Amino acid sequence: MTIAASSQPAATEIMAKLTRLEGLTDEFDVFFRVLGNVLPEINLEIYKTYKKASATLELLTSPSGPGKIDNLIAAVANHLKSAIEHVGHIQIQDEYIYKIIRDFTCELEGMTNHENPSHLAHPEIPLPTQYTDLRHLHASVLDPLSQIIANENELAANLNQHVVNELRSLEESLTSITLILADLVNRSDATKQPILRIMTSLQLHDIISQDLFTLKKGLAEAQRIALLDEACPCDHEFTETALPLIDEVLNQIAEVFSVETAELRKETANIIQTITNERDDKILLSDFLLDNSLHRSTFDAILDEISDMLSEILNKLELLAARRWLLPGQLTSLLNLADMLLVMTEKYATELEAQFPDMQCMKNTLQAMVAIKTDPDFYRLEELKTFVAEMESALTGTIGELREIRTIMLDSIAGIDSYSTRCMNFLNEFTQTLERDHELTSGFMGLALETIPSIQTPNSKATHQNNQYQDDLIARLKRPHLSTVLNSESCGEDGLTVF
Repeated sequence: MTIAASSQPAATEIMAKLTRLEGLTDEFDVFFRVLGNVLPEINLEIYKTYKKASATLELLTSPSGPGKIDNLIAAVANHLKSAIEHVGHIQIQDEYIYKIIRDFTCELEGMTNHENPSHLAHPEIPLPTQYTDLRHLHASVLDPLSQIIANENELAANLNQHVVNELRSLEESLTSITLILADLVNRSDATKQPILRIMTSLQLHDIISQDLFTLKKGLAEAQRIALLDEACPCDHEFTETALPLIDEVLNQIAEVFSVETAELRKETANIIQTITNERDDKILLSDFLLDNSLHRSTFDAILDEISDMLSEILNKLELLAARRWLLPGQLTSLLNLADMLLVMTEKYATELEAQFPDMQCMKNTLQAMVAIKTDPDFYRLEELKTFVAEMESALTGTIGELREIRTIMLDSIAGIDSYSTRCMNFLNEFTQTLERDHELTSGFMGLALETIPSIQTPNSKATHQNNQYQDDLIARLKRPHLSTVLNSESCGEDGLTVF
């Protein structure tokens, strides 16, 4: 310290230093007030993002049960499975009919080509071959039925292919949406700890504020002493001890403040990176759902793919139903003939079996044909008609569900975009405020370097007495509140300080 001839210069310097300290204290308070006001807004927008993404994710894939995506995939899978089962049942029936009629034609051909001994022939007995035109039978019954079965085989193959391709594509595409949303939720959740650490670190304001209050009291006491006409020895002792301690505490404040604000910037940068990643995820979702005149989004492709698939199945089922609806009429005359032939073969059983050794096979075939005629549900026409109506409803319902999922996600994206934009605005305000830490650090360090002339107030003749107030100030200057921060840093603790 520079020694002056009187105490007046010292009083002036102390007053100037106290004034500058009060100015720095005001800036320090504003600095932390802005951070303290902005941080809850950042936290709120992050929380809104988390809630919006998690609510959308839970709606689409609820952990407590099937969500909309799970239900949709399951519904489409069930539609395909049901179609495969229905086509399979119908195919079995038609192949059964085809086999019986084919057996009938083969047996008729056998009877036609059979050489009968003349002594076994009974000209008066009518033969089945006399009532049947094999070429007409093939053209009117077997060929159309063969075409129906071919259509059923093609439809069954297509259905199985849809399960392998479109259904898997739908599941993978919709699952990718949930993965992006889950990543959004995880990223938002990952900001909890940085936010908590920043909130905890802002308590630094309260700690340093107590020490700044002590410094101002110390300077004010030193100024009071400098303005005295006479001072007791304890006053001189106070100023000689307090003024160097005040400068030391100012340097400590600058050091702690610089370290802690650097950690604040680091944690804030982590949050900014997280929010930036969230916005990237949002862009991914937005691109996935892109809907404009220039591009066709992946979701549009899914809608078209599933719509085309179900429409194709529906069209083929309708065609199959229309063709099978004609089947009873095509078989009526043949089955009536079979009924008549069965009566005839039973009436002339002995004679026909003697003339045709395989007549029992013919009889069995005729019985099977008559059984078809007497079973009103054999063709499953009403069942097929009902199922076609169900598939038509499923087509409308599935497309409606996909559009609803799309609406939900678009709403979620709009909300996330709004929240993340506001969050980034608050983060920018937060970081801009943090940039002022260098000014405050330099201010505290510069104030510590300012020297005060030695106070030369004449000693009073009063007896030396202890001043408890001065003793308390010295004690607080020797062990300021921020010493807890310095001690934690000296122990090598990482990250922001928890007070």
